[in-house]
Amino acid sequence: MQVWFEPYVVCHHNITFRNPKYLAGDAVFEACRKNFLLYKKKKSEEVDKLGYRDNLFPDEIFSYTWVKSQLEKPDPRKNFIFVKAMIHAVDGIPEREYLPEVKFKHTFLIRNPISVYPSLKKSLVNFFPLSSQRKIDDYNLLEDFPFYSAEKLFQKLHDMWTKIQHRDGEVPTVIDADDLANHPEILLPKYFDAVGFPWRDDLLSWDAKPDIIREWKCSHSFVKNPTRSSFFAGAVHSSRFIPREKPLPEVEDMTEDLQECIYASLPFYEELSKNKLTI
Repeated sequence: MQVWFEPYVVCHHNITFRNPKYLAGDAVFEACRKNFLLYKKKKSEEVDKLGYRDNLFPDEIFSYTWVKSQLEKPDPRKNFIFVKAMIHAVDGIPEREYLPEVKFKHTFLIRNPISVYPSLKKSLVNFFPLSSQRKIDDYNLLEDFPFYSAEKLFQKLHDMWTKIQHRDGEVPTVIDADDLANHPEILLPKYFDAVGFPWRDDLLSWDAKPDIIREWKCSHSFVKNPTRSSFFAGAVHSSRFIPREKPLPEVEDMTEDLQECIYASLPFYEELSKNKLTI
């Protein structure tokens, strides 16, 4: 299987963070842009030490039409291509510009917003620290990260899921991340059957070394991202699915920005959840 790691996110970065006209003059975004560019410069310098690899591409080359053309290229060495994407990276982009004109299936990975938003806020603050003097609760998820539209993520996900359902005449596959973590031996075989992957029981565990990442197709700077990023480090260094045993936190105990995002997202999450693969 050939894995493409967030190619559309790189495209999104190129039309936002690397585009000097995007939110030009917005002091909050300019601070985020500065942190982003410094981080990416450091990652690129680290990747240069790996030498040339035909599965890595310069960040600057990524555009939606370029990614589409790459996904349409046949690769006799691989029977399947798996693309990890994020809804904010394709929102507003015409499908004809980024979806490959080959046979493929969509999968929607969801998780309860009550768990998603505290984790998302923590990760964004770690990635875009606007001030060393501010604590996480001092940040506002809606105001300090203007490029994300956090409160609309689940709505956008639901909108795409609905659009695909109407267009293709079938319900796209939905997986709840907590179900996957807690019951992979039940859910994964069902998912593989739904998308046409051959199942093997040994896929329930893997080598904890992150070397496999270097075989993924992605941007130069992204090849180091998963091993150190607050978004992915835990998964990358794991060797199996880790059950999530913590109870959901109390929404009323959270900051107002988190509450707003959660309450705006719950109806869309619940609708998607009605159509998820069951355990």
